[in-house]
This record gives sequence, C-alpha cells and structure tokens, in this order.
Amino acid sequence: MDSQALPGNEGKVIIDRHGHQYLLRQTQAGKLLLIK
Repeated sequence: MDSQALPGNEGKVIIDRHGHQYLLRQTQAGKLLLIK
C-alpha cells in the first residue's frame, strides 16, 4: 500500500489486530508512526 493512499486528510488508519488497536499515521515530515 502506498502511504499516500492513507484515507482522510489527516493520513491516519486504525488497525485492529487480535483485540489490540494500533494507530498508523503519517507525520508532517512524511514518516510513518505506528502507535499502540
């Protein structure tokens, strides 16, 4: 998946895996952060 394809204007995706939620977001510098 191309990081530019992240939905919304804010470039954030919530990932639900095995009952845990993670936030994947793109920083202003264009880097990706995965936060539990």
